[in-house]
Amino acid sequence: MAKQQQRTEVVPFQGSAPLVDSSRNSPLSTNVSAEERLQFAAEAANLGTWDLVLPSNELHWCSRCKEIFGIAPDSSFYYEHFLERVHPEDRSRVDAVVKQSIDPRGPGTYDIEYRIVQPGGDIRWIAASGKAYFGDFGGEVRAFRFLGTLLDCTGQKRAQELLIQSEKLAVTGRLAAAIAHEIKNPLDAVGNLLYLLRTETSEQVRTQYLDMASAELARA
Repeated sequence: MAKQQQRTEVVPFQGSAPLVDSSRNSPLSTNVSAEERLQFAAEAANLGTWDLVLPSNELHWCSRCKEIFGIAPDSSFYYEHFLERVHPEDRSRVDAVVKQSIDPRGPGTYDIEYRIVQPGGDIRWIAASGKAYFGDFGGEVRAFRFLGTLLDCTGQKRAQELLIQSEKLAVTGRLAAAIAHEIKNPLDAVGNLLYLLRTETSEQVRTQYLDMASAELARA
């Protein structure tokens, strides 16, 4: 669903551009205690925090982010390294959403789910959100900071997949049983079960179909 574009106010760049909130048009606080409270809240929620500096593409990650992505705590990291860790099937989509978010004509916000591949090959699901901050650099408006959080939601995703698979097993089982029950000729029932077998990828369901077909053949 497309998000409503927000108008971004900018200020003249004078040595170091203040962070301009793209939704509330207010500078970010430089109060250290406020930043510490924010970090504490993020850690309590098991969130990782990240800060992309533009245009250098240097990516500052908290320890939780580095733990999720499987990188050393003292490693330097850039946006290009982040993309390399994103699952190949999700990489182009993630890159496109980031570029749209930091475009002055874009929404200025970021909200996405994607997969990453850890160094050992483990695949994790990530839910990330963020916001871009813009400044006026000699008449050119561009993003210079992109900040946000991320959460490892792999457990939730796997639970959803198990629920979907369980529901699919129940539905296909009822369908196969109905076919076998309503067709008086057992050989016709076997033919329909074999058709379902050819289109099914789940080994558990395929075994179920084979058992039912065997029962129909025994009845023939």
